[in-house]
Amino acid sequence: MVFNIQKTMDLGAVDGVTKWQTLAPALPDELTIQVVLQNRQALFQSLYLGSYDQLLPVMSSRFPELGMTGADCREMTWLQSMVYINGGTSSTPVEVLLNRTTSLSAFTKNKSDYVKQQAISKRPRGRRSSRGSTAPAAGLIILEPHGGRVGSIADGDTPYPHRAGVLDNIQYVAFWPTTATVAVPDWIKNVYSGRLRDELRERHVWGEKYFGDANFRRLALTKGKVDAGDYFRNEQSVPPLVTTKK
Repeated sequence: MVFNIQKTMDLGAVDGVTKWQTLAPALPDELTIQVVLQNRQALFQSLYLGSYDQLLPVMSSRFPELGMTGADCREMTWLQSMVYINGGTSSTPVEVLLNRTTSLSAFTKNKSDYVKQQAISKRPRGRRSSRGSTAPAAGLIILEPHGGRVGSIADGDTPYPHRAGVLDNIQYVAFWPTTATVAVPDWIKNVYSGRLRDELRERHVWGEKYFGDANFRRLALTKGKVDAGDYFRNEQSVPPLVTTKK
């Protein structure tokens, strides 16, 4: 079961996104709702592992601001939902997933943040300005919830370490024609303006944020074994961690 519900700034987009910030990470494991922000509009995209009759009472009690109805929903298999969520239609064959060649005729640049503490506010400033649909037509922002099953796995069990304590992921995406004379749009260049760049230069701080504590230590130990002198040094690489055997 999937649904797409579009909200404009005048018809509840800000209220919907504000509610989503605290609601999405705590939804039942079988329900996920992500938000796509573009052109001052918010598109709420959902995947639910169940029927409409099961979903309706959940949405009515937990997220009435969306006003979901049967007209918004489509029942389909999980495989079909992957096609639909990624821009297909209910009639697009699932075999399209086997095509590894992108259909985009544009360049793209992506940045992301992992959110551990929400900044709940309806005032469009700070990080909320990003969440307030300020991305231009040539860019979009995706708010992807964590929690649920994702948060129940230990951060060192898989290569993906962003688990318990992470509320959601913000993805900033800019795209522009391959024939354009100007490269990356300014708005995505300025996503991190005003942040502590001195802190970002510290490799261990950057590494722990990116890989997670457990995986970062593993990588640092491996680096200490194969390149203890840090010969292949890079500002954003993992530093060597050398242990002394007794």
